[in-house]
Amino acid sequence: MYGGGAEAGVNDADNPVRAASVRGHLRFWWRATRGTAFSSIADLKKREAEIWGSMGQASSTIVEVLRQSGVESRVYPGHGFDKYGIETYAIFPASSGEHDLLKEGLTFELRLRYSEEHRDDVLCALWAWVNFGGIGARTRRGCGALYCENFAPKDSNNLASWLKGKLGEYGIETSEIPMLSSLGLPSLGRRFFYNPKEVDALGAWTKGLYAMRNFRQKPNFARNEGGERPGRSRWPEADTIRRALHGGHPSHRPNEEMPKGFPRAALGLPIVFQFKGERELNTNAYPKGKKRMASPVLLRPMGMQDGKFIAIAVFLDGTRVKELDVEKLRGSLTQEAIVNPAFA
Repeated sequence: MYGGGAEAGVNDADNPVRAASVRGHLRFWWRATRGTAFSSIADLKKREAEIWGSMGQASSTIVEVLRQSGVESRVYPGHGFDKYGIETYAIFPASSGEHDLLKEGLTFELRLRYSEEHRDDVLCALWAWVNFGGIGARTRRGCGALYCENFAPKDSNNLASWLKGKLGEYGIETSEIPMLSSLGLPSLGRRFFYNPKEVDALGAWTKGLYAMRNFRQKPNFARNEGGERPGRSRWPEADTIRRALHGGHPSHRPNEEMPKGFPRAALGLPIVFQFKGERELNTNAYPKGKKRMASPVLLRPMGMQDGKFIAIAVFLDGTRVKELDVEKLRGSLTQEAIVNPAFA
């Protein structure tokens, strides 16, 4: 677990799981699941305030965190995590050594009191949070992943039917919701990728991280085979920047056959582009008018009732980048620069 306290990136040594943080996560997952049933933002906000509270309305749902145990720090790098290991895909903000992580194994009791009319709303949010979310920071890369036997599938053999059944039970609409998409609000998507082989929690976590790293960097897939130095990337962003700025090292002439664009923007922003030996090309990409866009891909270990875990990737809809700003490039880039069949 990374962060989770009142100060960003810092764990609360006395109460690492705070009721205020839990409420915030449950509110997010309620909106991403049960919130898809509303046709207007006004109706969505009214129901959300009734359940979780608002600036002008007290919450009818009481959240209490009790009996926290197993609180133990994990200094990073160290304690089994290599400074340049696969875990850096999730916890690289902690690599400065300023903040410790909480070691896996923390347990706590959560008590919820709610109105009977909100029962399905609260239990749906809790089900989604426990299985797809987490506590603290970097939860979209598997940090702070949770497990509760009562909300877990029996095993990985029938995961698809279990998931379909739960979506129906809680009335979750999983097609992209225009109203939420127009506001940039995420909703639980229809796409779930998973590795059915059951392993321990840390093993399942790293499986998901390896999948993402391989997709972005694996030799002979995402980049050419290299020698002492990594091979050249097969993604189009670097050559798009070289062609736009008419620069670059002579040995790195742009591939004119490669389509121009920034497809990795769909996986989260900002992206920092650094060119070794071509520093004049260094630049950053942002969503237009903003500084960041959280990744719509959630990687995490998912617990089964038998105590084993699998690696799962969950996709959120509604947060697609519509326009992209790249420093040093003139004008904003449209959707075609991010999602284009030519990139395949």
